Amino acid sequence: MAVALQVLGLVLGVVSWCLQSSCTSSQVWKVRSQAESVSSSQWQFEGLWMSCAATSLGSLQCSKFKTVLGLPAHLQACRALMILSLLVGLASIIVSVLGLKCTKIGRTSERAKDQIALSGGVMFILSGVFTLTAVSWYAARVIHDFYNPLYGGVRQFSYNYSTSSRGQNIYRAAPASDNSSSKAYV
Repeated sequence: MAVALQVLGLVLGVVSWCLQSSCTSSQVWKVRSQAESVSSSQWQFEGLWMSCAATSLGSLQCSKFKTVLGLPAHLQACRALMILSLLVGLASIIVSVLGLKCTKIGRTSERAKDQIALSGGVMFILSGVFTLTAVSWYAARVIHDFYNPLYGGVRQFSYNYSTSSRGQNIYRAAPASDNSSSKAYV
């Protein structure tokens, strides 16, 4: 029974680490949409590493954040917490595998293996707390910015729609101008 619980805990820990990894690389931490009409909807996605803009016409443009020091402090802290969470989670997987009762490592006593397994479990919990802190902090910042009437954090890009020599439609990013009719906000 104890071995089954340890293996179940390890499997759940590995699944949680995979979910933390996908959350870290996700681009939909913040989503903003503008639906002016059915044919002219725009969506903006922002993650920890890049921001994207999409339109109802099917165009999608993503741009990585160019600098680390120019980012807001909460975004830098969330990045650090998520990376720390992944590193602690990976270490906890290794420690937990070494602490399983079904693994044999030299002449390790049962008491020592129990302590190793307990350490792996505590590290899994610490990894989860780091992730919970980063996600909660980012969500609180999004909510704060949403209700702040003076927030001006929307950057503007425009798309130039042109036809190539082969008849293909191409979207090219261009500097934002006030007279452009098609704009995407990121």
